[in-house]
Amino acid sequence: MHVPRPRFVTRVLFFLAACVLAFEEWIWNHASAVLRRIGRLLPFRWIEGWVRRRTPAQALALYVLPVLVVLPLKGFALGVIGHGHVALGFAILFLDKVIGTAVLARLWQITEPAITTYDWIRRGRDGFLRLRRRLYLWLHQQTVYRSTRALLERMKRKGGVLAEFREQLRRQRRERALVHTTPR
Repeated sequence: MHVPRPRFVTRVLFFLAACVLAFEEWIWNHASAVLRRIGRLLPFRWIEGWVRRRTPAQALALYVLPVLVVLPLKGFALGVIGHGHVALGFAILFLDKVIGTAVLARLWQITEPAITTYDWIRRGRDGFLRLRRRLYLWLHQQTVYRSTRALLERMKRKGGVLAEFREQLRRQRRERALVHTTPR
């Protein structure tokens, strides 16, 4: 029986953690930008202003509140999967991840000044940011990661996968139209 070397296992776990963080950060950035735009609407602007005026303890409670809503939803999704509705369960988990991360990202942006008055939260945030920086430095050294990033950049320059697909469809339609309109 072959036992994996601890260094290999550590690298695999490090890579998985970096990928999860990258995905989470992508959701965080894009979703919080959307919620920031929504926050310009009058009712949301009022709510955000109200949240900003809370004491540190109240701001922390408001930040933790969505977590208390999201955790039971994860359990519900796992129950749905356990009852054989795998696609629905994973759809719930995915929506929970995207919406939950978006809400937490926006709440963090609004409550961070108040919440980080607590030393333990500020130290936790700073420690997390240091760990994330280490993970990203390591990840950027990996050949697979660099190759994937280069591929994604090429696709982005071309307008993305959907733009490429649309262009292929247009070419096919033009070719079919030429075949049907040329005299025989």
